[in-house]
Amino acid sequence: MYQNDSTTNRAIGCTVNECKYHCQNEQYCTLQHIQVGKCEPSATSCQCTECASFEKKM
Repeated sequence: MYQNDSTTNRAIGCTVNECKYHCQNEQYCTLQHIQVGKCEPSATSCQCTECASFEKKM
């Protein structure tokens, strides 16, 4: 779905160290873009959304 080119994308901040796309040295993502999704049918707060691009680091 997405490619990890190991390039820090300073436009996408990230603190999820468990994600395979997390920049190991800094609090950023390495993807060129991410997909944001909803956890519920209608998003009414920040807690109702998630990074749908997340993949667990092996």
